Amino acid sequence: MGKSCCAIRCAARFAKNSNTSFYRLPHSQERRSEWLKAMRRTRWRSTGEKWLCSGHFVSGKKSNDPQHPDYVPSIFSCTSTTKRARAVRSLEKYLRFKEMSEKRLNNTERLEAATALLLLQKSLGGRVTDKYLTEHCGFLDKLLPGDLVLADRGFTVEDSIGLGNLFSAFDPSFNASGASPQEQ
Repeated sequence: MGKSCCAIRCAARFAKNSNTSFYRLPHSQERRSEWLKAMRRTRWRSTGEKWLCSGHFVSGKKSNDPQHPDYVPSIFSCTSTTKRARAVRSLEKYLRFKEMSEKRLNNTERLEAATALLLLQKSLGGRVTDKYLTEHCGFLDKLLPGDLVLADRGFTVEDSIGLGNLFSAFDPSFNASGASPQEQ
């Protein structure tokens, strides 16, 4: 037997070339009752597997994140345009929140790295150059012959590591003398 949407007044049926997805009603009793309440089928006793089509989710697919608006379907034939608009705004708000959370996480990682560098500088007695930190942090001891070392202008690692078997690459916009092509 094919899949068909169990929402009231929804005629969606599974078809191979259709963009409509179908989602099985949740097995979790708590979530299932939320779905049935949203579908206005609280007294309905379903037998077997029942499916709900993607048309009943604001984003077009279900979400397993309880904070996501599509954790519970919200678009039905009985849904007013006001509630539909509210559901769309809720999705937009959720997506903005997720984006800001990711930015905060990235900023937190950057802040932790900057804090670690500041603590390292303080432990070394105050303001310390990048070159000094590089030379004294033990990083150069980990380099192996053939490792690529990137350095920007003004930070000549040859003094620190010697060229030996190591290859040093500089910013391609600068030539060996350290001057950019525009300065020549």
